[in-house]
Amino acid sequence: MQTISVNDDTAPVPPAPPADITEQCAADIPPPVDLTATDNCDGNISVSPTEVNTPGACPSSFTLVRTWTFTDECGNESDVSQTITINDDTAPTPVCQNITVTLDTNGQASITVADVENGSTDNCTAATDLNFALNQTTFDCTGAGQVVPVTMTVTDECGNSADCIANITVNDDAAPSVATCPTNISVNNDAGVCEAVVNYDLPTFGDNCDGTNTGTLTAGLPPNSSFPVGITTVTYEYTDAAGNATATCSFDVEVIDNEAPTAVCQNLTLGLDENFELVITPEDIDAGAADNCGVSDLILDMENFDCTNSGTNMVTLTVIDDAGNSSTCQAQVEVPTTPEPMITCPETVRDCDGRFELELTDNNPFTFGIAEATISGTAAPFVLGDISPGGGATLNLGAATTSEPLTLTYTLTVGDCPPVSFSCTFTVATSCSDAGSFPRN
Repeated sequence: MQTISVNDDTAPVPPAPPADITEQCAADIPPPVDLTATDNCDGNISVSPTEVNTPGACPSSFTLVRTWTFTDECGNESDVSQTITINDDTAPTPVCQNITVTLDTNGQASITVADVENGSTDNCTAATDLNFALNQTTFDCTGAGQVVPVTMTVTDECGNSADCIANITVNDDAAPSVATCPTNISVNNDAGVCEAVVNYDLPTFGDNCDGTNTGTLTAGLPPNSSFPVGITTVTYEYTDAAGNATATCSFDVEVIDNEAPTAVCQNLTLGLDENFELVITPEDIDAGAADNCGVSDLILDMENFDCTNSGTNMVTLTVIDDAGNSSTCQAQVEVPTTPEPMITCPETVRDCDGRFELELTDNNPFTFGIAEATISGTAAPFVLGDISPGGGATLNLGAATTSEPLTLTYTLTVGDCPPVSFSCTFTVATSCSDAGSFPRN
């Protein structure tokens, strides 16, 4: 009897394992392959693949060991392994975009990553898991009107990082504003002058970058100036350094002339004219009216006179200045009761053919009317018509009855003026050759 013992204690012969590899990302790990072993005995060989992951410092840094274990029907085993190393040392690809920011009313502006990030990527880390950092996120007036470079740093899950530059244009488009502006000013003129010294507080303007300023005077006068009577508009303007819209402060300074003019009158004595009238003007009475700003008008309450105004007349002169202020003064206007005749008697009057011949000549500007004339020692009174200015008349009075000095008495009338009587004395010549007549004056 032969006993044959069969004992399979030989492990299966495994195939060569896949080569060890190193990749950047977990996504790069290839799928496991199917391996088949051989055995010295027929039968089924089972394969049991396993993976052991040894984590590293980050999700894309680890070691993966794949092991294939082959077991024959007798339980003999053999295995092979493949080591896969994952090491992400590739930096992300950052993508920046340039933007413009506008300073607010406080002169501030800020940005976030979302403002400048424009599609950065990484070989392993998802975009949502990337870390972003900006080296500057706030801006103020020091950057106004400038382009400020901002660095964005993109870091993946394994600490790999890369930078890109975003150019940030900083704009200041906030216009300045009026902080304080004087209200309208109204004052009276300074005594004796047509102006007033006016002081006022300077206006102030506020700006988000320039702060508080007083602006520039573009119309009117500065404080503590002499403002003329009337309304002067004062304007201050301010434009900020960024050239935004100009802020304007305007107010009126009104200087009121409340000073009355000085009225000075002078008395006046004048005769009637050839029409038995007297017309005077305010300038005849004015003796030097004055005003701090100027006299605009002179008004006389009475300008026309005639015989009915004979004697002393009180007139009032009103002086009005440019502002409508007024003052008055009074003067006397003397109007003679009648015109003075300019006729005198000669020393002698010739008596020829028993007649007196008296030659009268009017040297006044008036037309005299002789209502009645008599000569003592002669015939009855007689009447003579008008004597015009520069003209004359001869009176044939008849023979003298006496050689004593004779008196010529006559009554003169001018227009509606009261008649006035005058007289003069003369003697009669002893012969016709002794010439004599009323002379012309």
